[in-house]
Amino acid sequence: MSEISYYDTKDLISFLQVQDDLQLIKEDFDIIRKERITGRSFLKLTEEKLRSYGMKGGPSSDLADFVEKLRKKLGE
Repeated sequence: MSEISYYDTKDLISFLQVQDDLQLIKEDFDIIRKERITGRSFLKLTEEKLRSYGMKGGPSSDLADFVEKLRKKLGE
């Protein structure tokens, strides 16, 4: 999992697209792409940051929860 911090935006989106439980749509990936979020910045995301980027409440909450779980797995 630590390789996530080295993902560029394209790799991060590919990784997130296979996380079926997140149920993200094109609009959500467009925000990630527009904000040029990389793996390193992804691991620092909060729901508030995602909302400030224009992401809807549901996906921003789910992604923030997913990030928190990843950080715990990575021991950060």
